[in-house]
Amino acid sequence: MIIDRIENGVAVIEDKGRFIEVSASELPEGAKEGSALIRCGEVYVLDPYCEKQRRKAAIELKKRLFRKKKST
Repeated sequence: MIIDRIENGVAVIEDKGRFIEVSASELPEGAKEGSALIRCGEVYVLDPYCEKQRRKAAIELKKRLFRKKKST
């Protein structure tokens, strides 16, 4: 689950292509747009491993895209 955006006290969370809205007060401390979450029962918890993997994949994609642009 990824926090897509937080507006007017409501967090929009993307979960496997679906979007759900929850009160921002239900989010763990430190959660922000782009944060990865795990739901444990009724509680959301930050998922630092998933977040790290997503950042790493984004950096690699950016490198590949810019490398292709330079070679064309």
